[in-house]
Amino acid sequence: MFAFLTAFAINTEWGQLREAQHAAELEADAAARFALVAGSPGLDALHLRVLLQSYLRSVVDEEWPLLSEGRGSKSARETLGRMFREARAVVSDPAIAAITGADLLSAVDSLISLRRDRISLAARTMPPALLLLAFASGVVLCLDAVLLSLPYQQWEVVTVGGLVVVTALALALVVAVSAPYRGTISVDERPIAVVLDELSHGELDVIGPP
Repeated sequence: MFAFLTAFAINTEWGQLREAQHAAELEADAAARFALVAGSPGLDALHLRVLLQSYLRSVVDEEWPLLSEGRGSKSARETLGRMFREARAVVSDPAIAAITGADLLSAVDSLISLRRDRISLAARTMPPALLLLAFASGVVLCLDAVLLSLPYQQWEVVTVGGLVVVTALALALVVAVSAPYRGTISVDERPIAVVLDELSHGELDVIGPP
């Protein structure tokens, strides 16, 4: 039972952790697309990129630490709202190419969707009943091993000690991966931070008038 519970919990939570990390990479891609499209002819590239830079900075500096509490940043939400309104204005402007407006709006929509998914995942935790059952089964497993090995022989002490260590490590891993945005094993914000750094140094200024 202990092996089944811990394997199920680790597999489930590790899958969510990988999903969350992939979402962060997709969020970085969407931000990069927004920055690139912002340099298209007819758009105020400086204004749009300043908005994006402000949003990404609030995500990295303010929102990411708050994810450990299952909530987002007010400034990130407000800046993303301004970006959405700017994208809508671009779409409705007949002077702007339709494909440019559609690409800009698509990038913002992706950022909004991925941010909501990120905050939703941050608010989820492993069901306490599952964690308690895994912990209880591990304790019972260790006690059974101790009782069945009485009286102790030297090799039995080593066997029981090894079992206790493996059980403790398995439970520690379950706890470590149970919260994607806090703990020793958590989602890395570096994909977003890299885009912010490139944006700050003007490395995303690729599309624009010759």
